[in-house]
Amino acid sequence: MSRLTGKQALAGAHKEYFYTPDVDSKGDVDLAFGCYLPVAKNIIKREKKKIPRTHNLKIRLRMQVALEKWSFELNKSVKLSPWFPSEMFSLLREKSIGSVIKKAFATCLQTFDNFVQAGSGWQLVEVLSFNLVLSRYELFKGGCSLRALPQVLRKKKGLVILTNTDSNRCFLYAVISALLLEKKNMTRVKKVHKQLLSYFSSEFISYPVTC
Repeated sequence: MSRLTGKQALAGAHKEYFYTPDVDSKGDVDLAFGCYLPVAKNIIKREKKKIPRTHNLKIRLRMQVALEKWSFELNKSVKLSPWFPSEMFSLLREKSIGSVIKKAFATCLQTFDNFVQAGSGWQLVEVLSFNLVLSRYELFKGGCSLRALPQVLRKKKGLVILTNTDSNRCFLYAVISALLLEKKNMTRVKKVHKQLLSYFSSEFISYPVTC
């Protein structure tokens, strides 16, 4: 029977969930992950709904396995229970939860395969646990505010803020302005900027742009 436990820190901004595979799946890495995938997706969906739109989640997966090999020096079997962590992934859209978890598992599996295949002689005994780490962070606030550039950036003379209030599309106007390479009135949105808007597809961009 599989088991799920959790803990949190920093007022819930950092959460960890530990999943122990059941007896039937723990002997195979891919099978254990296949059983764990829907559990992880449900956890992330639930946590995603709890946070405001101004925040997002970063995801990391760790896999703990039991390994064993024969030591000729000690004349006995040696056991080890290492963790194999993934990279940290940002969850950009709820629809991408499944693909993000699979990417995280792929990096865990790659690290595991490199360890086992590097001539170490270790053999998999069983998958002990999956550890899902969720970290909440505040999104960069986009928008077309007319705040002045910080002094350190103004001195570089390589950045400008366009005086635009059109549908929060200052990011798109900034791209157009960079392509035009204007010498005068660089901070002003002109007729040519608006004429060029139709040449840029905004199908996969929502405004204001955030990161």
